[in-house]
Amino acid sequence: MSQSAEKIYQERQQKFEQELTVTNKWLRLLSFLRLIVFMGGLILLYQLRMASPLLIVGLAIVLIGAFLFLMKRYSELSEVKQMQENYIEVNRNELKALGFDFSPFGPGNEYKQSEHPYSFDLDLFGEFSLFRMLNRTTTSVGSRRLASWLQNMMLSPEKIKARQEAVKELTEKLSWRQTFSASAMLYHEDDAHIETIKNWKDIEVKFPGETFFRIAGIVVPLLTLVAIGLLIAGEITFGQYMITFYVQWILFGIRSKVLAFFFDNFGKNSALLNKYRKLFDLIENETFAAEETQAIRQMLITPRKASTEIKSLNKTIKLFEARLNMITVFLFNSILMWDINCSLALLKWHRKNATLLPQWLKAAEQFDALNSLANFAYNRPSTTFPVPENDGHALNATLVGHPLIRETERIDNDFLIDGNGEFVIITGANMAGKSTFLRTVGVNLVLAMAGAPVCAKEFRFTPMPLYSHMRTDDDLGRHESYFFAELKKLKVILEALKEKGKIFIILDEILRGTNSEDKLSGSIQYLEQLILNGGMGIIATHDLKLTELHEKHPKTLRNQCFEVNLSSEGLTFDYKLYEGVTRTMNATFLMRQMGIIPGNGQS
Repeated sequence: MSQSAEKIYQERQQKFEQELTVTNKWLRLLSFLRLIVFMGGLILLYQLRMASPLLIVGLAIVLIGAFLFLMKRYSELSEVKQMQENYIEVNRNELKALGFDFSPFGPGNEYKQSEHPYSFDLDLFGEFSLFRMLNRTTTSVGSRRLASWLQNMMLSPEKIKARQEAVKELTEKLSWRQTFSASAMLYHEDDAHIETIKNWKDIEVKFPGETFFRIAGIVVPLLTLVAIGLLIAGEITFGQYMITFYVQWILFGIRSKVLAFFFDNFGKNSALLNKYRKLFDLIENETFAAEETQAIRQMLITPRKASTEIKSLNKTIKLFEARLNMITVFLFNSILMWDINCSLALLKWHRKNATLLPQWLKAAEQFDALNSLANFAYNRPSTTFPVPENDGHALNATLVGHPLIRETERIDNDFLIDGNGEFVIITGANMAGKSTFLRTVGVNLVLAMAGAPVCAKEFRFTPMPLYSHMRTDDDLGRHESYFFAELKKLKVILEALKEKGKIFIILDEILRGTNSEDKLSGSIQYLEQLILNGGMGIIATHDLKLTELHEKHPKTLRNQCFEVNLSSEGLTFDYKLYEGVTRTMNATFLMRQMGIIPGNGQS
């Protein structure tokens, strides 16, 4: 656990808790003042009912103004309170994460793909997964972006280095990152709403008779207001005033289907848009030095500021949402041609900005995902940014460990794969650490090619596609046996190697679904195919005969192992990687120790 990060999170949590206490006091005071103004105003107006009408009207205006001011201030403070509560939650969750409790964060189960080249084998998604450890996204689009970065690795050293610089820059912007997260938490979006907004650019928006209705939208409300004034002055009759009323509702009825179309596609999104306006504003007003963060920010300010345009849109939509109240929709459409003017304003905004929306949302989702990687770097100062190379070692790692194992419990190892065509065959007893080490290598390669820091003292690598086979599910729905599913996966790996020429392969105990003799023969021939096609990677096996291939391919195959110590006191593991082939197996020992077969627990 990072003590400095822990202390900072605790201090920030305490700071916002103190601020929240003060805000709650102000909110209670404002609630009391609103009640006093409302009730006191009614009593005062009643007591003065016989006074001058001018005095009563003036007093009523003052009281209404005071009440509206208190309402506005209460609404503003309520949002401040929500932000403070969000800050507290953000810091509380980070303190949990430092203790390896990632339960507050989404596990990304929706991104699981059993047929993905490596994500299923490496436990990238799930209850205790790499994604959940990293995930600090607060938008659904950001969550998908982060998942995409883990599933579709960058293969360009230049792009990886650019991402690293962006992550490093954001790592130092803790306050800004937490404000971004707290602002996004003001509204919990659902995928349906965000997809609706993303698809606005594809909606064909028209308003038949647009020119006539734009003119009418100005002229008719003006005439209506004049008519109301004349009615109050006694210059016209109520029946004459009603002409303007009927005109507005006739125009409303003529375009009622169009108005419903506009509201169905644009309405009810003001809270979501307000959230993104805040995020856009945060990005636009922050200074960035890294090439990638500068480029993303540029997407929001060119050709015009996204926050300004979204604020304008959100204002119109909030006005349009008045139609959700039957009283206001009746009054406003009887006087101001409300729905028609709102729809025409939305039409104008759509023509101007709809094509820019995807780029704006992309900017927000990229910062959301970058914040997750930066948060990981901040929480784990012992991690290091890897060095991507074009023509260096396939992988050269010093003290590499699995990021999901606590630093105090983790055993780190050095590991080297020199270049094309080199495989390391790893042997070892059950539970000695083979599979964990394979996942350690794979997960750190995923982090490295996402532009994140890795769990290692040093990590140099050549970016290349990653393929693994560590677990296989049979599929009863497709009538596939475990063995057939495994063969399909092995075929995919070989075909990818032939097609791409350079891939990193991780295999764990292949051909488990057949007898030992067939398994050995098939494994040898498959490995020969991988070597023939210039493959490289790691293979873990219990079959010691497979290690004898080193004699045939001394420059291509190396043997390394995890050892275990068997004694009368039980098993001890050091989880260290050694050169050579393991000398110890422990299945029989464990079965005797557990009483499954007779014996005293000694081999």
